[in-house]
Parts: sequence; structure tokens; C-alpha cells
Amino acid sequence: MKLPIVFEEIEELRRRQGIVDAVLKVDIAQLQPGNKVKLSLQLDRNGFETVVVCITSIHERTLRGKLVKKPKALGLRTLDVGSFLNFQSSHIHSIVGRNNSSACMDRSIPMPSNRELLRAARVEAELECETPSPRIRNYVG
Repeated sequence: MKLPIVFEEIEELRRRQGIVDAVLKVDIAQLQPGNKVKLSLQLDRNGFETVVVCITSIHERTLRGKLVKKPKALGLRTLDVGSFLNFQSSHIHSIVGRNNSSACMDRSIPMPSNRELLRAARVEAELECETPSPRIRNYVG
């Protein structure tokens, strides 16, 4: 029986720590098949191993990719080079390089413009500072 792979919820960890990485969000939105990302896979209750995955397909926030290198941990011994992993964009730890796709496909991530970065930062700030709708009032009586 294969045990399920558990991914570290990187986006949630960043949110709890107050980390806003607008550049990473823009980069994730621009990922294409052939790009490589780092994911952290759970080993046990307290441990994770970071692995590199080459993206093979993307459907909305769900990505699929092949493991680039065999994990070292015994707890992940069922995974081998080329094993497929399905994961969410919220699991992405980081993106490996910019022009790193030659081993998978001949594509790369274009660098976002300053306008895209500012727009992403503005959207992030708005989400962080959302105020209640003026139509909703709390009455203390």
C-alpha cells in the first residue's frame, strides 16, 4: 500500500509569519510546463525534505510534475526520479532559476514587469487590509 504524499503548506506558513512575497506570487502565476519548482514533502510529524519537481502540466491552481532527483529520506523511498506528483500552487517553496527548463522542455519563465509586480503587491495589500462593507454595521447596544 502506497502512503499518501503530504506537502508542506508554504503559502499558509508565510501568511502566519506575515510574509508577503508578491514577486513569488507573480512568478507562480506565470509558471509553464518545463519550469522547475521546489516543494517540501513531509517525512514525519516534524520533518520535511525539499525536492525539485519539473512541471509537466498546469490546470488552474493544480500542477503536475516529475521528480527531478530521488529523495534521500527513507520515508520517501517509494518516490524515484520521474515519479509524478500532483500539487497546488500553495505548496511551492520556490522556483528554481529562470532559464532552467532545458532538461524538461524548452521554455522559461519571463521576468515580470515592474507594473505586474506593483499590481500584485497592491492586490496583496488590499487583501491584507480588507475593511468590512459600509453596508454592514456592528451595533453595540
